[in-house]
Amino acid sequence: MKGNASVWMGVAVLLVAGAVVLVKVAGRKDGTAEEGTEETSGGKTARKSGPVAGGKATKKARPERTRRGRDRERPQEGGAILSGGKAAQQGRGWLGDVLQTKNPAKREAAIAAMKEALIGDDEMAAYAALKACMGMEKAEFDRAWFRDLVEPYLDAEDPGMRRSAWFAFANTERRPEDLARVRELALDPAVEVRSGVSRLLFLYEDGDLTGESGGVVLGMLNVEEGAAQRQILHGMTGASMSPELEGKVIAMSRSNNTTELNDAVASLSAQANKSSASVERLVEVVSEGNANVAGRAATGLRQGVSEDAQRLVAVTAVTMVSSGQDARMRSHGIDLLGRYGTEDQRSELERLASDPSLDAGTRRSVQLILQKLK
Repeated sequence: MKGNASVWMGVAVLLVAGAVVLVKVAGRKDGTAEEGTEETSGGKTARKSGPVAGGKATKKARPERTRRGRDRERPQEGGAILSGGKAAQQGRGWLGDVLQTKNPAKREAAIAAMKEALIGDDEMAAYAALKACMGMEKAEFDRAWFRDLVEPYLDAEDPGMRRSAWFAFANTERRPEDLARVRELALDPAVEVRSGVSRLLFLYEDGDLTGESGGVVLGMLNVEEGAAQRQILHGMTGASMSPELEGKVIAMSRSNNTTELNDAVASLSAQANKSSASVERLVEVVSEGNANVAGRAATGLRQGVSEDAQRLVAVTAVTMVSSGQDARMRSHGIDLLGRYGTEDQRSELERLASDPSLDAGTRRSVQLILQKLK
């Protein structure tokens, strides 16, 4: 099986049978990969000899654009751009002026100041304008004009500015070619930028990570670690996932690492298109009684549950309402029964409605659900 690959900063993107696979590779000082093999999902191996398997590692050529800040001294750790404190404060001020509706003149003045900042040579002012633009998703402004102003900063030397520029760029006029460029950010040399890719793809795909963009996110979850992996999961919040991506997150939800487990459960809870496998895993989490994640899993079962999985949720909800459960889980159970309860649960609900071990409020809630079934 032939594959195309690109290598960048110790990470390779391997295209095998149309799927996107990101793999870590050993690197030489000249930027080429060490010889070796990488196992693919199909059990076969792709030979990596020299830069890539079967060819040179090349990065897609792109028309030259001015890189803001290239000729200026790079800010040191704790400098204005890297810390972003003053820039963030100024950005919040401009954003507040843009979003308020009582004073049109104040709003126009803020937009004009942002434009001047993006055109000028003051990097901190430009950074503040990018920060403000990041929050202007629902604002009314000339998106085409701002696209031209923001685009030069997409290649800024400073990773913080580069990341902010991409999120600001997402709020300007979007064009079909933008999506491919965002996918390429999975190979950015700065983890600060790479960790924002899942959210950027969510924005450009309107929450749909079931196709090629989902493959990019899956590849990143397979190679990124620690805080970067966590931000990738957070960026997927509310997305529709491909079966492969969903499967990866389910596997992560079984991790012995508490942070990884919590983040994965949160991602599954917010998933827009929960399959039976996702619902079953959330039900398991509820049943396991882990106080840190059980409530979040129960909350996640309120939405995105496919029709064929709703009965499983209703059966679990009966158990959640039963005596012995804490008040919070009983409340979650009542809510889920109100959403998914059917005639199949009538006998159990009647038992709960007359169970003296349950408090009066819970019994009354169950009685109301029974009336809804009639």
